[in-house]
Amino acid sequence: MRLYLERKLRLAESELLILARQYGVQTVFELDEAVQRGRFHEPEAFEDYFRFDYLENERDTLRELLAQL
Repeated sequence: MRLYLERKLRLAESELLILARQYGVQTVFELDEAVQRGRFHEPEAFEDYFRFDYLENERDTLRELLAQL
């Protein structure tokens, strides 16, 4: 179980890193700010915003599960 969760965590973190580099941000909140300030147009970042949010939540959940093992 631990190996499975660790693998899923690495995958989520690698996808987060790709999105963070693509937009030059560290968190979904920073991406939201960048969109609001006009750095990115909402239509171009729309799907990535939700993906970023999902991946951050998945990463946090996986970390919690691993800590409980």
